[in-house]
Order: sequence, then structure tokens, then C-alpha cells
Amino acid sequence: MPRDASLTRARLLDAGERLFADEGIHTVALTRIVDAAGQRNTSALHYHFGGRLGLVFAIIERHNAAIEADRRARLVGAPDDLAGVGLRELVEAFVEPFASALTGESGRRFLCIVAQLGDTFEHWDVANDRNPSEALRVLLAVDRLLGGEFGLPPDLRHDRITRFLESISAALGHRARAQLRGATPVLDDARFTANLVDMGVGALSASPSPAASASHIR
Repeated sequence: MPRDASLTRARLLDAGERLFADEGIHTVALTRIVDAAGQRNTSALHYHFGGRLGLVFAIIERHNAAIEADRRARLVGAPDDLAGVGLRELVEAFVEPFASALTGESGRRFLCIVAQLGDTFEHWDVANDRNPSEALRVLLAVDRLLGGEFGLPPDLRHDRITRFLESISAALGHRARAQLRGATPVLDDARFTANLVDMGVGALSASPSPAASASHIR
């Protein structure tokens, strides 16, 4: 890609990240992003990203590279299917790299954007280019563990993992937005993340009530 095109792409990513985080991915006019990126060509965003969702996922991919590398490093030596890895270790491998984005302004904006994508979380088990491979590997291992060690039926496991993703992303997005406003949280990032892991483990492994256990195969 020519240098000028690379620079234009980076400026559009920066402008989109800021405006999507601050005002919402579904409400910001794309022309505002083009203007904020200092571009005169109104078709530049569509040329580089294909449209709104293409830009959203390009922003996410820019951050996911480091997050996925962190997850991979944490699981070095484990089997490909992560058999034998405990639930807490799996939740830590999912949550802690994700939460590390809280340390910088760009990362916080990324978390604000991810928190707006709740309608996609139900498809966490679909292998595609928008589901990071390490995250998917961890979640599939959680699913198998909940079915084996905890004996949960398939539909309940799927729903629990979906709600887990919703709660984790919402908590991180809320904290990131507060920090961007200059608020001082009650817990520091380390304790907040540790507590988030504890809550995730507890929610995933909770004993189901008879009403929740009434299962049918998806």
C-alpha cells in the first residue's frame, strides 16, 4: 500500500475510534469521520473499509493483535483443545488480556466500541475472521468444561458463555468510559480485573436451578 494510502487509512482508523467510542458506532455520520481524518475525498472510508462495519472491525482488529498474542503466550504448552486447563485459568486467559486495554486512551476507546457489539456475542462459537482464534479456542474449551465437569446441557452452556461475554464487555466498557471522562474508580485496574475474573468464574460455574436445567438441543 502506498505511504499516502497507509497514512489515510491510519487517520480514518484514529478518527473512527474516537468518534465511535464517544458518540456510538451506529449514530456517527461517516462524513464526520472522513472530515475528522482530514480527508477531502468522501469515498476514502468506503475505499479502505467498505463502510461502517468494516471500519468498526478494522479498529477492533488493530487492538486484537496484541490481545491475542497475550492469550497465546499464557496458554503455551497446553494442548490445542486446552484439555486439562481449569476454568479459572481459562477465564483469566480470556479476561486479563482484554482488560489490559484499560491502560491507554486508545485501548479504552476500543473497549467502549466492543461494548456496543452485544448483538454479535451470541455467535461466539462461529469460526470466522471476526472471531479471534485464541478467544474462540478459550471459549470452546470453557464450553467443553461446562459440559463435562459441570454437566450443563448445550443450550445452557451456550447462553452462559454469551452472557459472560456481555457482562465482561459491558463492565470493561463502562470502566473505560468513566476513565476517559477523568473519573477515579473505586478499585485500581489490577483489583478490578481480578474481581471480574472471580465474577466470571462464579457465573459460569453456578449450579443451575431446575428451571434453567430444562434443556432442549439447539
